[in-house]
Amino acid sequence: MRPGSGGFYSLYSLLDGLFVQHFSGDLRMILVCDEANRVTGEEAGLRPHHGCLLGLGKVAREEFPQVQIRLVDVDRRTPPGRIVNEFRPREAPYQVAYRNGERYVERLREAALEPDEEQPGLREGGGYVITGGTGGLGLEIGKQMSRMSRVRLHLIGRRGLPAREHWEAIAAAGAEKQQIRQIAAVQEMERNGAQVQIHAADVAEEEQMRSLLEQIRTESGGIHGVVHAAGVAGEGLLVRKTAGQIREVLSAKVSGTWVLDQLTREDDLDFFMMFSSMSTLMGGMGQSDYVAANSYLDLYADWMRTQGRKGITVNWPLWQEVGMAEEYEVDNRQSVFESLTPRQGAAIYGELLQAGRSRVIVGQLKRRLAKDTIGQSLMNDYVLSDQLAHAFRTRMEQQQEKTERQVSDYFPVHISDKDEADLTATEREVAIIWAQVLGVDEIGLSAKFNSMGGNSILAVDLFRRLEAKYGKIVNISDVFTYATIAEMADYLDTQQQRQRGTPATEPESSTLALLQRLANQEISMNEALETYKTKSGGVS
Repeated sequence: MRPGSGGFYSLYSLLDGLFVQHFSGDLRMILVCDEANRVTGEEAGLRPHHGCLLGLGKVAREEFPQVQIRLVDVDRRTPPGRIVNEFRPREAPYQVAYRNGERYVERLREAALEPDEEQPGLREGGGYVITGGTGGLGLEIGKQMSRMSRVRLHLIGRRGLPAREHWEAIAAAGAEKQQIRQIAAVQEMERNGAQVQIHAADVAEEEQMRSLLEQIRTESGGIHGVVHAAGVAGEGLLVRKTAGQIREVLSAKVSGTWVLDQLTREDDLDFFMMFSSMSTLMGGMGQSDYVAANSYLDLYADWMRTQGRKGITVNWPLWQEVGMAEEYEVDNRQSVFESLTPRQGAAIYGELLQAGRSRVIVGQLKRRLAKDTIGQSLMNDYVLSDQLAHAFRTRMEQQQEKTERQVSDYFPVHISDKDEADLTATEREVAIIWAQVLGVDEIGLSAKFNSMGGNSILAVDLFRRLEAKYGKIVNISDVFTYATIAEMADYLDTQQQRQRGTPATEPESSTLALLQRLANQEISMNEALETYKTKSGGVS
């Protein structure tokens, strides 16, 4: 069964439509899938492609705060009334499952990585494939494998490395820092006794991978294990991404996993290990497609086990100094888990090979946790073991004194392009909110949010602060439509006048400015029409 989107694009289209529609009040949405998770072990057939829908919905709750989204995983014996009943509770986990009429909620508990005698570890002289093999995590895993045994390693990346005869010159020149690190890592593996080959290929391209894997079998006498570490980071709010950007993120982990699994089905694999992310547990604004892709991996290992294959999914926290942490300068302050040093991560990988589990979440709780950091994903979505619940409570209590010191509503900010005496009350309020979000003490009313360092994550923060101040008259799309303080303040005044029943005036200059922004392709036609309808009192 080739992987599908599992409803991903249907939900994406629906959310995209909601983005351009100004609606008030809360909207409830139940996503329904069939037998995505292994719950009782008696499922007729697992469907891991639903992981894409599962992951998208989890992040969409954060990007669309006015939409309450939940997912229900059913079997054939689930009556429709049970699904309807899930609309009733206000506070409920994101995901529940029904099997044989019983309702299940995910439970998190601590587990020790005890060796399983049936897991052989690494074979002396065995052939192993690492996708994403020239990336930061792939190289660290390769080094660890070379420490554990004299293996034959095949590192697959979209881009290979220069021919070996050029390595010395590249190192001497010192210009290509990334290539120098990659070369040094390969050389370390070889000093440890490993044989290393580097291959350039797209793991999602079936025919390309078929040819390459056959070549690897010939060179290494077989393939004995796979580490699928390839991946593309997702950046930005869902509604600001193109379908092409989304497909690129899904491709490596969703299509790539399926291709690798199908093409190694006849190999005597000791393990097929997939690298997922802690983001599937926690969610994360701006990471909808990335969480969706990794959620697919979370479900795929269990499906592989039902087929008699040794699938393992690992949900990693952030690794320091390598991988996406380095490339995208990821901020780990909002995570509840400590980041790992490369040595720590590599050592844990060695233990995972012999653990015999289908899915492991690797994480060490931080010593202090703020409630807003934990968020709804852990506090509401899971049943925590007594040990984990106690750990969370203890860490949150230790942080309580710090979180009680809230920032005052007053925030000193200098307006650079308008006299203080001429500011309207709304302009000043919006300017203070912008300054808080952007972390600046000087701002211009005509400066665009993006030009001042605003991004999709900060845009959501801005929306939430505006909504807290002005209520439901603000929609997430307004943050992008009214891209300056002056425009946002004018819009808010208009909306408040409409609420009070006061006719709003529409200066000609505002209409001309709107047309100019449309001509400059700063906003779409839908956004322009929505803005005009709003400003003209709903008359098109």
